[in-house]
This record gives sequence, C-alpha cells and structure tokens, in this order.
Amino acid sequence: MIAALAAMGLALLGCSESSDPSASNAARPVTLEKVSSQNGADLHRVTLTAEAVKRLGLRTEPVADQADTLVVPYGAVVYDGHGDAWVYTRSRPRSFVRAPITIRSIDGDTALLSAGPDAGTQVVTVGASELFGAEQGIGT
Repeated sequence: MIAALAAMGLALLGCSESSDPSASNAARPVTLEKVSSQNGADLHRVTLTAEAVKRLGLRTEPVADQADTLVVPYGAVVYDGHGDAWVYTRSRPRSFVRAPITIRSIDGDTALLSAGPDAGTQVVTVGASELFGAEQGIGT
C-alpha cells in the first residue's frame, strides 16, 4: 500500500529518469543528500522544489507534548520494510529528513510516542509517504 501511494506521489512530482544524461539535478523536483545512517538505514535529506511542494499539498505540524508524551498525527507516520516507524522532520524550508519514532499507542488519528523528535519539531502530515517513496527510489 505504501509503495502504491509513494508511486502515485512520485507521479505527482513528475519524477522520471531523464533521457538526457547532461540534465541538471537542479531541474529535478526532488533531490537527495545522504546525511547519516541510523538503525541500519541510510538517511537522506529530501529537498523538493517549490512546485513539487505545491503539487503534493505538503503540510507539516509540530510534535506536541501532552502530559510528557510526544504526540503526532498518525498520518505523519510511515513504516519501512522492516516495520520500523518513522516521521519526516523539516530540516530547512522544503527539506525533510526521516527520523525514527517509537509508538507507545495509537488513539484514533493520533500516535502517542515513547521516543521521537522533540516537541515543537515540524513533521510532515500530508505527503510523508511520497517523501518516503522519493527517498527509497520508488517509481524513479
């Protein structure tokens, strides 16, 4: 399901292999920059053009702190192929980095975390699965 959503998102982004090998990365709607490795996964900064952000309808919300519990909308959560849970944090304008989370429980549309980004950190709530697909090279 995630792969299908990611592929649809990449279609929205207009990502495709260029037949022109001299095509500049600057013209691509998404660029990746390796930033670290964590839990055996390579993490990349996913940077979108302004047009790509607009096409995706990308939205963010801050991580909340409710009674010493980190809280994010469940729509912000993505799962990798190993079942590990992640969110995409905004590292700078139009740039996002995947961060690991530990879900304590899910209450409706809300994920209560026992570990994750600090309260106040902006996480992607609409478009996270498309970012995951772009980072993983799905559909490109």
